[in-house]
Amino acid sequence: MYTKTQYGKLVIIITLVFTIVTFLFFDELKQSGPLGEISSLSVVIFSAILTSLFYRLKVEVNSNEIVLSFGIGVFKKRIDISEINSVETVTNKFLYGWGIRLTPNGWLWNIAGYDAVELSFKSSTKKFRIGCENSDELKAAIESNMQK
Repeated sequence: MYTKTQYGKLVIIITLVFTIVTFLFFDELKQSGPLGEISSLSVVIFSAILTSLFYRLKVEVNSNEIVLSFGIGVFKKRIDISEINSVETVTNKFLYGWGIRLTPNGWLWNIAGYDAVELSFKSSTKKFRIGCENSDELKAAIESNMQK
């Protein structure tokens, strides 16, 4: 069993900055009327939701499947290991970004950095990338379970 959790420091920092700035200007916004108060509360609520949804990416590999989950687990994906044809380590381009993205190479789930593993499937030409800190370690964990 392989389990790694990678934290999205950039997501956490950005949402904290938005929240702090909103609180610093809350009194001024509040004095501008109900719309200012509502907009400042909206920023805080949006920041809290964004942080809870994307603060981490957890990757688990067991004998049957790969389980990916972002944040508190609202966004979750299961990949059946028996459907995987091959696994390669790859480097994502800067433009592919972070989060859940459709790239020219297929879907990408990534929280930080550029290293990833790319999965090819037996039943289609589609590919799927999982961003990770140590792509060699994740590749080895997937391949060892493909052998079973």
